[in-house]
Amino acid sequence: MSLTRNRPITADNTASKRAQNNSFTNENIISTRGTRSKSGASSTSVENEPSVADLYCEIRLLRQDVIDVKSQLSTVSSTLTEKIEEYEKRLEEKDRDIKRLSDCVAELQYYIGTQEQLQMRNEIEIIGLPEQPNENLTHMVLVTSQKLGVELQENDIDQVQRVGAKRTDSPSTPPTTRPVVVKLLRRVKRDELLAAAKSRRKLTSSDIVSGTSATVYLNERLSHANRKLFGEARKRATQHNFRYCWIRNGCIYARKAANTTEQKFRALPIRSLDDINKLIGPAEGTSANQHDLLFGTPISSN
Repeated sequence: MSLTRNRPITADNTASKRAQNNSFTNENIISTRGTRSKSGASSTSVENEPSVADLYCEIRLLRQDVIDVKSQLSTVSSTLTEKIEEYEKRLEEKDRDIKRLSDCVAELQYYIGTQEQLQMRNEIEIIGLPEQPNENLTHMVLVTSQKLGVELQENDIDQVQRVGAKRTDSPSTPPTTRPVVVKLLRRVKRDELLAAAKSRRKLTSSDIVSGTSATVYLNERLSHANRKLFGEARKRATQHNFRYCWIRNGCIYARKAANTTEQKFRALPIRSLDDINKLIGPAEGTSANQHDLLFGTPISSN
């Protein structure tokens, strides 16, 4: 027979058990509350984040915006292309108009120059006669024709004068004289004087008047445009080894020198600066429009 000892229930044992039960209960409460608080925060953040459906909707809207922009750009590009083509056609038409007007102006200038030169068909220039106070130009012309062996009367002369602005010379530069222009009543007399001057090249001013001796030249009278063109033609002829450059009846010609007796070159008519560039050669150094030459560099005449 076993004996069971019954421990006496005391106040201390009861208090310890209550304390133990209370501790378990507090821990459970704390853990339960912590779990609830965390799950609540997580659910709130999930609710704030956009859903996949919302993202797809936004992407569709962006795609539509891009399509609209591309459509607008295509329309603008098409409009600009049409405008550019229209302006290009207008520019081509303007270029054709400018070309036609340029050709017309060139033709008119050539015609005016031809008519101006035609008005000078009976005139000659005498270069090298020194200017003197109270000079008698008619007497000087008659003496010049006598020295050349051409019979010329005073009634053959229509008008005689010096042309160009009067030049003032400084002491350090040699004196210069203006050319004498003689207008004759008959062209045949002009041709006789020019032919005689060509055969007699050593005529000097001292044979005609007193003063400084200078070589006297007789040339056809040229218009202002032809004078500049002739000066440029002579310059280019010298640069490109042309031997001959001359004037005949108001027209300018140039010709190369033949190396042998069998070799011959034809005379090249010069009517414009383009003819000089094509037939003689390009300019060396300054361009022709910078020259306002009255007479070119001396070169043999044909």
